[in-house]
Amino acid sequence: MREQTGAALYRHYNTNRRQSAITLDEYVPKEHMARLVDAVIEGMDADLFLAHCKTMGRPRYHPKMMTKVVVYSYAVGVYSGRRMERLLHEHLPMMWLAALESPDANTINRFRTGPMAALLGEVFRAVLGLLIDRGEVKFEDYFVDGTKIESRANRYTFTWKRGVQSHQRKMEEKFDGLMRQILEEGNESVEMPETLEEKLGLGRALIGERLAEAPKDRELKKAAKQVDGWIERQARYATQLATCGDDRNSYSKTDPDATFMRMKDDHMRNGQLKPAYNVQMATENQVVLFYSVHQRPTDARCLVPHLEGMERFFAPLGRRPKRIIADAGYGSEENFLALNELRYDALVKYNNYAKEQKRSYAKDAFVTEKWPHDETTDTLTCPAGKLLRRSGTRRQQTGSGFVIEQAVYVCDECVGCPFLDDCIRHRRSERSFEKPRKTVRRSSRWLRLKRAMKEKLESGTGRAIAARRKIEVEPVFGSIKSNWGFRRFRLLGLEGASLEFGLAATAHNLRKLVNTTVAMR
Repeated sequence: MREQTGAALYRHYNTNRRQSAITLDEYVPKEHMARLVDAVIEGMDADLFLAHCKTMGRPRYHPKMMTKVVVYSYAVGVYSGRRMERLLHEHLPMMWLAALESPDANTINRFRTGPMAALLGEVFRAVLGLLIDRGEVKFEDYFVDGTKIESRANRYTFTWKRGVQSHQRKMEEKFDGLMRQILEEGNESVEMPETLEEKLGLGRALIGERLAEAPKDRELKKAAKQVDGWIERQARYATQLATCGDDRNSYSKTDPDATFMRMKDDHMRNGQLKPAYNVQMATENQVVLFYSVHQRPTDARCLVPHLEGMERFFAPLGRRPKRIIADAGYGSEENFLALNELRYDALVKYNNYAKEQKRSYAKDAFVTEKWPHDETTDTLTCPAGKLLRRSGTRRQQTGSGFVIEQAVYVCDECVGCPFLDDCIRHRRSERSFEKPRKTVRRSSRWLRLKRAMKEKLESGTGRAIAARRKIEVEPVFGSIKSNWGFRRFRLLGLEGASLEFGLAATAHNLRKLVNTTVAMR
């Protein structure tokens, strides 16, 4: 058998070729993401980048190149500064994009949290402009939805607003008891102020006067030390309550902007709360039109701030969507009125819309919204033919200051009614009296808004658009979080979370733009 030589078995391998000059442009395909990022950034106004150039000291890396590095990294699913640095040494398209410049991880991170925050809006708008020019976005239907993304904060560093308030109350009770004891011993009467801070200050002053008269009194020394500790604790409690504000019930010690929220992807599989942010995003044709990051766990309170931010963002372009489409999480009286005031044609389901589609709901005669209302006498009539008379008005204020007014109707003829068990089902307080009474709270304004929205939702156009909502926002969230692994923020604070998700949204639109470019060719 003839022996084969190595030259016949392998292709020629010459180590001297390592020293030869190569052109990186040859190794980056024409349809590659890096070329698209390069074209978008180069097409932006140069003055936007000149604003971030130093006039003194050692010249820094060009902001255009740094912007390309950060945006391209997010487009390929790389979110860590150290991994970006590695790409600059190992990834040919990144090396081509940076023109063989190699900033380290610290430089990249400083740029990302500094100049990049100011440039991101323009980059996002430039990418979206290309998609608009190609007909992918028409600004007709604005599909909005929300998701929760975990903060970088430690998971068990929570501070609860109710806990702080409970500690304050207990501390105030102990202080009041101490002061009563001291004043009784001295046969004095002092009028205490209302706020706890003023109480503690006055108490410390009174104890100081007593100590000046009896400096060796052990009980007074102990009381003074105790009040000093309470003053320090009250200052800490005041800071914690100010951090929570009026809208939040908790925050994280390692990321005070993050709120503890219940999330679907719980790492312990037992429904634990995690520090997170509520991300609101709108799409059309699975293109991200706008995004906003909020500290409130519920979607309903985020809709109006999101739309106001969207209008400010698109004001320079003179664009405004025609129709707002959202799920039942946004269906509140406050939001429906706000959408009317903002002059939007809205398709937003309300809380029990899905329940109303069931046959059991149609057959249920004890749904109070169906009960006829006599405007002349202002009474409701129950299925048993008995009248519920107006007894007053209930006013409730939401966290945003919106006032909900409900008329209260009461029936005094429930004793001996054969339908009592069917009529009073859930409210034990109504059945616990010796004389049970049916109470109904009804907002006529809310009923009118719901009926008008129901007509729009059940029209032919409404059903078609509502069916599209299922394939709009949620697939984009799924792509960003599952396909590209963006499940947790790496930057702290609300501004850091907004910056990071803005980069993730820009990356999604870039991938969409690449796909349309390939499809056109």
